[in-house]
Amino acid sequence: MPYNPSRILKGAGFLLISLALAACAPKDDSKTKIVETPASDVKPRQIKVKATLPQYGLLASGRNVSVTLEPRRKSGVTSKASGQVQQILVAEGDRVTAGQVVMQLDNSALQNQLSDVKLALESSRLNLKKAQN
Repeated sequence: MPYNPSRILKGAGFLLISLALAACAPKDDSKTKIVETPASDVKPRQIKVKATLPQYGLLASGRNVSVTLEPRRKSGVTSKASGQVQQILVAEGDRVTAGQVVMQLDNSALQNQLSDVKLALESSRLNLKKAQN
């Protein structure tokens, strides 16, 4: 009989499959006993369960997104005079009307100018009186 490698491989494969199936077969072991417990001897265990009704809705999922919010309407605030803001009289989001005072400017420089003008006016009046006499 000539040497045939495929025949030897087939025989070895058959032998391996036979051994594997034999190892999986149940054993006839007389030492192992199955003991059945009557249902009356089994004590029921209590397990606490919280049940809720099913609800329809969307499942929450979190996402981080960046957005830029734009107002529906923009309003400009202008002042008749320039200066440093001393006090803001309204809060962001408050409704205001036309002509309503919304901030107070620092007017100390204007007060000093007014005092200078008053002194100059008084001086001019005195000079006028002297000139008329």
